[in-house]
This record gives sequence, structure tokens and C-alpha cells, in this order.
Amino acid sequence: TVTRTTASPYADQGLTQGAHHYDLSQVNRWGQQSPSATAVALVDVAPPAPPQALTVAAGTSCGTLAITWQAPDPVPPDLAGFRILRSETSGGPYLLRTEVAPGQFAFTDRGAAGTAYFYVVTTVVLVDGVSVPSAPSAEASGTPQCQQPAPPVITDPTVAGQPIQWPDLVVGIGGLALPGSTLTLIQDGFPVSTLQVDEAASQTSYPIPGYSWHAISLDAAGQLAVYPVDGPEDEVVAVRSLASGTEVQMDEWPMTYDGAISPDGTMVAYASEDWDDYRGLWLYRLADSVRTRLTPDGTFVFSPAFSPDGLNLAYSRRNGATREIVIHDIQAGTDTVVYSTSAWPSSLIYSPDGSTVAFFESGTRLLDLATGQTTQLGGFLRTITPTPFSPDGQSLVFCELGPVAQRAEGAQL
Repeated sequence: TVTRTTASPYADQGLTQGAHHYDLSQVNRWGQQSPSATAVALVDVAPPAPPQALTVAAGTSCGTLAITWQAPDPVPPDLAGFRILRSETSGGPYLLRTEVAPGQFAFTDRGAAGTAYFYVVTTVVLVDGVSVPSAPSAEASGTPQCQQPAPPVITDPTVAGQPIQWPDLVVGIGGLALPGSTLTLIQDGFPVSTLQVDEAASQTSYPIPGYSWHAISLDAAGQLAVYPVDGPEDEVVAVRSLASGTEVQMDEWPMTYDGAISPDGTMVAYASEDWDDYRGLWLYRLADSVRTRLTPDGTFVFSPAFSPDGLNLAYSRRNGATREIVIHDIQAGTDTVVYSTSAWPSSLIYSPDGSTVAFFESGTRLLDLATGQTTQLGGFLRTITPTPFSPDGQSLVFCELGPVAQRAEGAQL
């Protein structure tokens, strides 16, 4: 509607409920029109209810505040979002910090550590394309915190402050730092790298009275540990419940070694010998304490490893002048030789999908169980630790001892 008037103010009559948009311009005596000024009038439009239960708390990172609220009651059908407003004085005036979508009920704000901030939130609806805010919610306040973290501790390759001569061109740096923090590595006064430290998980420490230089095996649930201990005459394999602390020792022979626990935590495989001869590979059932011999008496076996499904055992054995990797079917009781060599294949471990066995023989090797083909990964003198796969089976970590120093290697498969 176009209306010409010389009166001010001008009264527009008979308006209906909703939003009414106006453009106002001036016209001079020669008929020239100025640019328009715009305005919106809301007629009989009730503002929505404000949000409820506004809370403000210190955030998880330095200088942040976590702001949460709940939807208004009732929730308007034309809800367009929420506006978060902030002031450094209780009661305002408030300045707009941001506007968020209708389904969002949280916002992380930043501010100066130690400064109190006061917040309100408004509900926003759309009426004929016009944003209509509610009255402010109840006020809530918070103060960002930021504590200076403790310095990190370097433990590898040497304790901080103790110089060493490193023979390699590549130096691995290791140590301890605050979980969730960001580390900056500084060399000769210049930052050279940054690293995000993982958040801490729930941790519990368990004392294990075994040989500290031997590996400890855990079942998939992390409830049972298998490790060597001093037996009546020599080293024997022990199984410990981490929850109860109870321990069972495989001490029917003077020496038992190379213990491995099944993925479901129901069985332990181990090798044994006495002073006169080797006593082969054994399987111990934890539920009823039944021990079963898997190989003939007199067989020299070592490095047993369960398949991921717990149905097979891979192990190494001596067969005259030949050393073999054998797959033992636990249910059928049958053995299948999958690899023969004149060396000593050790530290056997299955890949997560059960298709490959990693082992050590003059370096770390991979054995494809379907084809019998092997792949050499390392060329150092001997292995130090078993060779665990990544959970997806695509990477392998191995630690070996070379002519100069121990070092960790990584291989992308």
C-alpha cells in the first residue's frame, strides 16, 4: 500500500496480527524521492518463553566456560534458535556472544582466566520472517580457570639434564606429561615439534612378582596375567587374577616357560622341561585345572601363540636339525607344519585376522599362512620383545637389538 502524507506521526489503521513491514521515503516539491528507511511493526505478537536451567561452569581447557540450558516450556513451533549474551557486570548490560541453532543447548565461551562473566540466554522465534526474542533467562555466572601445568619429564633416551652421546641420526624422545596437554619439543632454544598428549584412562596398578625382563601376557578382557616366576627349582609359568590376586603356577615340571593365554581367558599354553629332557607343549584349563599334553614327550617347543579365535596354537619346535613353525588345531589335535628353517623362529604372534604370523628369525618376519610366503621386516641381530600388531592389522611394531643400541622400529604393512 502506498500512502502520501504530510502528517507526523502517521496512524495506520486496521492492522491484523503479525509482522508489518514499512518503507519510508521523502518526496520534495519537484517529485524527487529519497532512499527508503525501513521498519517492522509487530501487532499482537507474544514473545516466546525464555530458556530454562541456565548453568555456567569452568571448561575443560584453559580460559573456557561451558554454558548449558534447557528448552523453553512450551517449545514454540516456530523456534529459530537461541542467543547467548554476556556481561562483566551482574544485571547487564549484556552483549551478544553468538546465536545457535534450535537443537543446540550448549556453548563453550572463552574469556580471561580469573574474570567473572554473567550470562543470559533468550529464545528466538520467526514471525513472518522477523526474529522475535524472548525475555532473558535467569542469569548465571562463571569464572574461567587456567592453572599452569607441571613441566613434562623426559625419560628417554636419557633423563633430562644428563647428556649422552647418541650414535644414530634419529633420536627418539619419550617421557611423561599431563594428560590432554600439548607438548612443544624445543631444541637449542627453538621449537621443532608439537605433540598432543592422550587423555588419561582409568588406571590401576598391579604388582607382579615375576621376572621383570620377561613379557607379561594378558587376556583380551585384561583380567588375567601370565608371567614367569621363581618355582621350587627353576622358572615356572604363573597365572594371576588381577581382580582377586590369586595365582596358579604351572609347576608340574622343574621348568615351564613361554606361557600364553587364550583370547577368552579360559586356557594357558606353555612349554616344559626337566633336567633330563624336554616335556613338550601343554594346555591348562583354568576352569577345572586340567592339564593336557599337546606334543609327544621329548619335544623341544617354544613361543606358543593362540589364534584370535582361540581354536589354534602356533608354536615353534625342533625336529632334528630343522626348526619348524607348527599350527596345532586344539579341537582336532592335529599339527600342520607351515614353515621350516635351520634357524630359531621365536616370538610368534598372530595378526588380528588370523591370516599372518609374525616371528623373529635374524630380523622380524611375516608368515602368510595361506601361501607360506615370508616377508623380512628387520635386519638387526635379535629381537628384544614380541611383535604386536595394531588392532586393524595394518601396522607392526618391533623392538630389536643391533650392534650399538636397542631401538624400536615401525612397519606399515
